Amino acid sequence: MEPERPPQANQHVPAHWIVICPEPSIRGGLWARWYRENCVAVGWSPPSFYLEGEAADLGWAFARTRLKQVRPGDKVIPFLLKWRIGPVGTVKDVKAADADWSATVQAGHAPWGEDEDLGRRILVSWEQDGMPPGGKVAIVPPNHRTGGGPLARHTIEQLNTEQYQNLCSVLSDPKNWLDLTSKEEQSDGEIDEASLPQPHPPDLSLLERDLQKFVSRNLDVIERGLKADPGFQLEEYIIDVGRIDLLCKDAEGNWVVIELKADWAGDDAVGQILGYMNWVKENLPNGSTVRGIIVCKNTTGRVKAAIKWVPRLSVRRFNLSFKIEEMS
Repeated sequence: MEPERPPQANQHVPAHWIVICPEPSIRGGLWARWYRENCVAVGWSPPSFYLEGEAADLGWAFARTRLKQVRPGDKVIPFLLKWRIGPVGTVKDVKAADADWSATVQAGHAPWGEDEDLGRRILVSWEQDGMPPGGKVAIVPPNHRTGGGPLARHTIEQLNTEQYQNLCSVLSDPKNWLDLTSKEEQSDGEIDEASLPQPHPPDLSLLERDLQKFVSRNLDVIERGLKADPGFQLEEYIIDVGRIDLLCKDAEGNWVVIELKADWAGDDAVGQILGYMNWVKENLPNGSTVRGIIVCKNTTGRVKAAIKWVPRLSVRRFNLSFKIEEMS
C-alpha cells in the first residue's frame, strides 16, 4: 500500500470503516459475492428500514447514521467474524437513496429466518498492493487482538487511525492469509451452498420477525424495567458465535440476552442462549451478571428441567390471539 498523502485545503480526509460481513452466520458465499461484485453492504430492505424518517429500531438508527457518513475515498475493511478480515476497499459510491438500494442477501437465505432482503451497498475497489489476493482473507493473530472483544460490535463502525493501521499490518503479512475456498474451510460449511440451512416455514419466519419488532418496542411486556443500552444495538446483535435476537439491560443494569422462538423452544434454544450469555460475560463491560430469557410459544419438559440448573436463565411464554367480527 502506498502511504497516504497529507490532505490539501478543502480536500476530503478519508475516514476508516469496518463493516461486518456475517460469515458464517449467513452461509453460501456472501464474502465471495462482496468481493466479486466490488461492494460491502449494510442494512435491510426499504419496506421497513428507510434511510430517512423514523428508524425501524435503535440498531438501524445507529447503522444508517454511519452509512450516510461514508464518502468516496474512505477506506473500508470487511470483518467476516472469527477474527477474519478482508482486504481494504476504497469507497467509490454509496447507495444513498432507498430507490437505488440493492440487496446482497435475498429474503430467506439467513439461517435465523430473515424475511427481508439484506445489504445496502457501498461500492468499493479492492486494493491489491500488500493485500490478500483473489478474495483471500486474513486471520488476525492473537497479538493484534486488542480491546478484549470482537473487532466490531455494530454492523458498521468507524476505526481510528491506530486501529486501521493495525489491521492493515495484519493484511499485509502473507502468513495471515487464508483461502476461504479451501477444502478445510468448506468442511465447516461456511461457503458451501449445499450446507445452507432450510429456512423456517414462512408463517414462522414472519411471526418471529413480528414478535421481535413488537417485543423490541415493548420490552416491559417481558419484564418491567428492561431497556436498550444506547451504546449497543438492541435487535439482532451480531457476535462471533451468532446473532442475539435482543440485547438489553434490566432495571439493575444487568445485561439481558433474549432469544425469541415463534413456536416451540427445544434443547437447541438452551444451548444457543447459553452460548450468547457466555459471550456477553467474557466480552461486554460488567458481563458477569448477564441473564437470559427465552420467549416462546411452548417448550419441553426437558427444557423446563434444564433451566432449574441455571438460575440466571428463564423461559417466558407468549400467547397471540385475535378474532374477526362482522361490523355492525
